[in-house]
Amino acid sequence: MGYGLGIFERQRFLRLLHGQLRNKEKIHLKKRVMTIIDGQDSMLVKCADGSSYTGHIVVGTDGIHSRVRTEMQCLAPPDLVLKDKTSITAEYVSFFGTSKAIPGLKEGEGHTVFDLDHSSLLFVGSGHIPQWFFVTKLDKKYYGDEIPRFTREDMEKKALEYEDFQFCEGVTMSQLMSTTTQLSYVALEEANHEVWTHRRIVCLGDSIHKMTPNYGQGGNQAIEGAAVLTNCLRKMLDTGNGDVSLEKIEKTLLKYQRLRGKRAESFVKMSGIITRDEALATLKHTLRFLYFPLPSSEWMAGKSRTWLSKRSTLTGADFQTKMYSTAPVLDHLPIPPRLTAYKSWRTKPMKPEAAKPPRAQWVIPFL
Repeated sequence: MGYGLGIFERQRFLRLLHGQLRNKEKIHLKKRVMTIIDGQDSMLVKCADGSSYTGHIVVGTDGIHSRVRTEMQCLAPPDLVLKDKTSITAEYVSFFGTSKAIPGLKEGEGHTVFDLDHSSLLFVGSGHIPQWFFVTKLDKKYYGDEIPRFTREDMEKKALEYEDFQFCEGVTMSQLMSTTTQLSYVALEEANHEVWTHRRIVCLGDSIHKMTPNYGQGGNQAIEGAAVLTNCLRKMLDTGNGDVSLEKIEKTLLKYQRLRGKRAESFVKMSGIITRDEALATLKHTLRFLYFPLPSSEWMAGKSRTWLSKRSTLTGADFQTKMYSTAPVLDHLPIPPRLTAYKSWRTKPMKPEAAKPPRAQWVIPFL
């Protein structure tokens, strides 16, 4: 698609984005939302430090433990959001780490390891900095508020249990742990909420569709959501002659959910399948992983096996191209020339059904 591949730390990525903002004074740090009050013509957000903000719309991009989503559910009719209040689950837990450069690892390398009940990913970024994930299964499937939070002691105990685990030849868990510069140990929540918006509140990203990291799509889907919401809001303002009435806003926010819902749901499901395939969770997952892997596993391993489908035959590269070329774009900006050169890139307005990624249909009749 005309773009090269680069790997670097999330902090650096955020720094690059922040550096391009024209009005940095609009960014207010260290704000903790406490309450959202629904007014007739506006929303009032109150923060823990006593500050408050008023606007026509509140957009919740505050992650899986979203306070904005919680406030939205409190304001909505109880029967509308009853299922969503208990829809978050967790069956796996993961280390997310960045360590110091390790001799022998080359920039741009990627290593994946799969074993019973756990898997790992190791990427080597610029400066030979390794960024790594270690996913392992929890003792059971947890729901909602019962999903555990882990202490430093819990993390160190788990790391000690797998200290000899090799992320690639010669690189062990204990070696990565001993040189970490950033490290977290968290449950991998999974969720796809049914209600994304109510009145003047709307959620996007992890706050409304949370997926496991093995497929590497959580951040991408959040960015896609921001693009679609931007398109919807711009169209509302451009065609509404300044109309920001509640009725107009509600229709616009519901349109955003319709455009994003199917695609987000597909990625949540696919990410969960890949996590379980790579952890050899059941006989079905093990057989599929060994003999009929999803294109992402082939692609990450640099393989070119054919993916068996009832409808078509796709290689891993074909699948990735289809997945990215069906992603939304900002309608008010021209598509870069490097993309228009690729015939597969979508250039027509997105419809809900067209927005879905390719569908996986495996030929394994005995499963």
